[in-house]
Amino acid sequence: MRENDRSMAVWYEQRTNAEHDFALMKEKLFEAFSPQAKLITDDVIQNAGTEEIFVISFFDPVLHEEKLTLARIQNTLYEFHGGEGDEVEELLLLL
Repeated sequence: MRENDRSMAVWYEQRTNAEHDFALMKEKLFEAFSPQAKLITDDVIQNAGTEEIFVISFFDPVLHEEKLTLARIQNTLYEFHGGEGDEVEELLLLL
């Protein structure tokens, strides 16, 4: 919580086909971005172990009113709403 409001919301779901779903979601997102899209990142980061974390982050007011970050760690998909700066990446490294 920050100033009596949530600073971030997180959704996650385990899927047997998470790698395919994440790639498809990424493809569809890049096709859907409006000219107003900004803060777009497409990264792969390493956590404390050996797992790769695939991350897409963006703000597009046409698609959503908040900054969104989508991530995949093995067979789990994550969706973060809100978050400022590197908060989401820091949280992902703790997972």
